[in-house]
Amino acid sequence: MDRRRRGVTGPELSVDPQENTPAARQRRMIEQLQSSATLEARGKEPEQPGIVRAVPRTAGTYLFAFSRELLPLSLSDKEIQFTLRTALMSVRAKFEPKEMVYRGQLSL
Repeated sequence: MDRRRRGVTGPELSVDPQENTPAARQRRMIEQLQSSATLEARGKEPEQPGIVRAVPRTAGTYLFAFSRELLPLSLSDKEIQFTLRTALMSVRAKFEPKEMVYRGQLSL
């Protein structure tokens, strides 16, 4: 019996026992999160994270790292938006670079 919710897709389970280990499931989750997340500044193309890592000993918490070279941000950027869209949820967070200044420098 298939218990998946209608219209919801996710990482497929494999019949191969090696692909159903906790490490393999986490690897698939990280791949899905990496392809579903973007960071964008107004007037610039959105970029996907270069790295997504699970936070040790904190279930369900992930860190997203974006390249400074691919998406250079500055104080002149008025608004930056992080977006994550998966089959189960959608998250959007907006922030202003001017609120992220430490000792006169943009600390991103």
